[in-house]
Amino acid sequence: MTSRALALGVLLVAVAVGATVVWRSCLGPGGAGVLSIGSSSSGTVGTLVTRNSAGRSGAYFLPSGYEAGPLPLLVAIHGSGSSGAAMVGVFHQEAQKRKFFIVAPDSRVAPNGQYSWEVADHAGEITDDYVHVRDCVAELRAMPGVQIDTAHVFIVGFSGGGSMAPYVATNGDEARAGVDVDRAR
Repeated sequence: MTSRALALGVLLVAVAVGATVVWRSCLGPGGAGVLSIGSSSSGTVGTLVTRNSAGRSGAYFLPSGYEAGPLPLLVAIHGSGSSGAAMVGVFHQEAQKRKFFIVAPDSRVAPNGQYSWEVADHAGEITDDYVHVRDCVAELRAMPGVQIDTAHVFIVGFSGGGSMAPYVATNGDEARAGVDVDRAR
């Protein structure tokens, strides 16, 4: 399968669930270990160990055969009131079929008790949620056998996560000029 066909497949899946899709070429370092909660010939679904200030972590998916070489990464940002595990649930079958990793961090808990993302108000400002997303990606990257094709890293966000996705994609040292946002209607 060509990288263009894989990219098109990932974009079509994201648009089908009404997500905001942002092209990314690389996310930064950081992170810790992992606790796996399910493995089979259909891949591995797990819970990340990395925690944010609210004590929430996130989820990941490793397709079967991932150890064979570098694979694309989908960073999936959930909507307000949801979880990373829900985003893995949306994309894992397609990730198994098309062979890409998923990392789906959990947001913080807002003062009103709602699970939501904190997006910066000013250019260059870095929030705790931004750091958490990067740390979750770094945790996945540090897992044994995981090799991320850094030329094919995508980030999608649904609802409130649709605000977080472009913020993550365009901030920090790893920000690249090639960012494309497509808002599904």
